[in-house]
Amino acid sequence: MSVAHAMRGQGIGRALVQHLLDAARTRGDTRVVAETNDDGVDAIGLYVACGFSQSDHRDDEVHLFVDLD
Repeated sequence: MSVAHAMRGQGIGRALVQHLLDAARTRGDTRVVAETNDDGVDAIGLYVACGFSQSDHRDDEVHLFVDLD
């Protein structure tokens, strides 16, 4: 998932993540994982702001997860 650089800062990414988390809950999923490049500071910040925690950092990739209630 990516939001065009010119469109960032408008809540689009957060809305997309929340929509996907809601869809996962509806399906009965209990955990969502995400992966991004370690230079994707904005993406990492977005995921953390949406409740994700970092689970691993290897080979220039950051792996994050959020457990769903």
